[in-house]
Amino acid sequence: MMEIINTVIKAIRVLTAIAVGMIIIGLFISSTIRGNVLALVTMLVNEGIIGLFAALILIYSLRSSPKILIQLIKAKGLNKKFWDSIQ
Repeated sequence: MMEIINTVIKAIRVLTAIAVGMIIIGLFISSTIRGNVLALVTMLVNEGIIGLFAALILIYSLRSSPKILIQLIKAKGLNKKFWDSIQ
């Protein structure tokens, strides 16, 4: 049972890292994505202390994404070496 839960957690982390990578690449390419990210940041800033807490939780939940993306690049794709390196 724990192995299934660990597999699901790893899959969620990988999918989150890929989504973050796509957003970062999209920031340089698409003005629509830049506008959406700017609107999200503006909304969180305007909500006061609750917006600050929401922003901190969002940043905290994405803290491992750069590390996972670097591991993905070093492993040269989604393979066993990459999958085993994720914690």
